[in-house]
Amino acid sequence: MLVRRVLEYLNPLNVPIALWPCDRNLATKGVIREGIQALQTGLPENPVIAETSALAALLEIGGNVPNPRSYYAGFHGTERCVD
Repeated sequence: MLVRRVLEYLNPLNVPIALWPCDRNLATKGVIREGIQALQTGLPENPVIAETSALAALLEIGGNVPNPRSYYAGFHGTERCVD
């Protein structure tokens, strides 16, 4: 709800908004997304679903804002988010 209000509030100003998709309830205390690099380095990892579920929510919210200008839900680190 907060993200939608921010998008609605900033819409008339015609300024770009950058958002980072990450569901903190699903993310662990990892420092790298799960994958080969995490396995090779042995660093604690965050699951892919923490990013993909948050991105899906942002896309739904953005689609329901009347006359949306531009917002960028970026920093995609997984192949699934790019698809």
